Amino acid sequence: MYPNLFLRAVKRGLMLFAPVGSGGATIKICPPLIIDEEAVEDGIIALREAFEAEAGA
Repeated sequence: MYPNLFLRAVKRGLMLFAPVGSGGATIKICPPLIIDEEAVEDGIIALREAFEAEAGA
């Protein structure tokens, strides 16, 4: 797993459990039980931005 990906995502407002899984290669997303479509889209955008920032680092 990219070492800073978790921190980049958290700084963008996502709630995550990481690193988990074999070798810490899994990110577990922790959305609220009740969530609207806009919040889901915002989370996806934040995660995409974290991946893009890490790939460009």
